[in-house]
Parts: sequence; structure tokens; C-alpha cells
Amino acid sequence: MSENKPEMKKFFVGVKAIIEDPEKGVLLLKVSRENRSFWEGPGGRIDDNETFTETLTRELNEELPGSNNVQILELLGSERIHRDIEENTGLILLYYEVTLDLPNPIKLSHEHVDYTWLSKNNTIPKPCDAGLRRILEDWQKS
Repeated sequence: MSENKPEMKKFFVGVKAIIEDPEKGVLLLKVSRENRSFWEGPGGRIDDNETFTETLTRELNEELPGSNNVQILELLGSERIHRDIEENTGLILLYYEVTLDLPNPIKLSHEHVDYTWLSKNNTIPKPCDAGLRRILEDWQKS
């Protein structure tokens, strides 16, 4: 008698940047697609054989054109997104502290429609993923 085991779920891994400006706060980008908008940090999924650092550097160059001197610092947290992004495929996000030089004014790629700087005194915009919200709440308390 054979057991019917559920198919093992697959996961993509993405890396996200937490960029803090001492005078402005943390940079958040707004995504708007398919009747859905949300706030996130810049970043994206790992391609091919990229390292976390290579992925995050590539994504920052794509999403924030004109930025340079990218330095990826410590891992701040992680989050499993609790919805499938493709059939039977989930997403795990890793959040890294990042420093970089941004152009003035900030330029956005086609992937984002707006940006904001979240100060320690402002309400965290909704919606955003739980992992990002926890990191921002901890930052606001520090």
C-alpha cells in the first residue's frame, strides 16, 4: 500500500534592502499591480547562481537607477510570504541593511510607482509584508 504524500512545496528566495538615511528615515517603494498595491524595500529574487550580495546589488541598480557605492551589511531578518507566488511555489525574503549613494532626486524603475521616507515618528504604511513591518517596528523603537 503506497502513501499519498503531498507534493513538496518549492520556494524562491529574494533579498531586500533596508536603506536608512539618518535625516530622512528608511526608504520604502510602492508597487502597484493587478488591483494590488503595497510597500516594500528594494530588491528581488535570486537569479541563476547569484550570491545574495550579487542579487541585491543587481536589483538596487535596476530599481534605483543611478545609485552607486552599494554596501551590503548585516542580515536584519527574514520572512516566509504566506501565499503562493506561483502554483505550489512560495517566497522567502531576506532583509539586509544596505548603504548606498542615491541620486537626487531619486529615480525609480518601471517596477515602482512611488517612494517615501519613513521616519521613526511616522506610521508604517499599509500594506507591507509582516517581515518588513517587524524590522521597521524594531527600527522605530531603537
